[in-house]
Amino acid sequence: MNGESEHIDGRKARGNKRRAEIIDATLAIVTRDGAAGVTHRTVAKQAGITTSLSTYYFATLDDLLVAALSSVAGTYTTRIRQIIDGPGDKLRGLAELIAESAGPGRERALAERELSTLAARRPALAPVVGGRTSPSSQPPSPTTPRPSPHSSPPPMVCAPPSSSTTPPPIPTMSAES
Repeated sequence: MNGESEHIDGRKARGNKRRAEIIDATLAIVTRDGAAGVTHRTVAKQAGITTSLSTYYFATLDDLLVAALSSVAGTYTTRIRQIIDGPGDKLRGLAELIAESAGPGRERALAERELSTLAARRPALAPVVGGRTSPSSQPPSPTTPRPSPHSSPPPMVCAPPSSSTTPPPIPTMSAES
């Protein structure tokens, strides 16, 4: 019986490894061609596997894109958590992480941003980036206070320009242009 459980664990480990390889291939395609370049065929070619094996692990493109986005978001979240929970200057650690995303980690950061942007338009990816794709996509919860018609407007984030400054003139086009 023990040999059988080791055999099952070995198959599971190989399956997890294959899934990770397919996700890495997906991220390579997103980095190179954008999310629009992701198909089961292009992922399979990048991973060096058959298309049917790609669809065995990820039945739909949404499944594949969710897994890829979850992977990059999970990695980034883990890095942030390590900085926050670890010793040392937290601000410096976060600054270094941001600088890395513009340097050696740029390609991975671009893939994450590409997939996060896609999640705003593709409902299947929305749960990975926080649920709702737009403020109006779900009704407010019953516990959310609704403003009354007599309540004050919310405070402004920035003050309007003072009346002492005059805006720049608006360029006009002449008939000769």
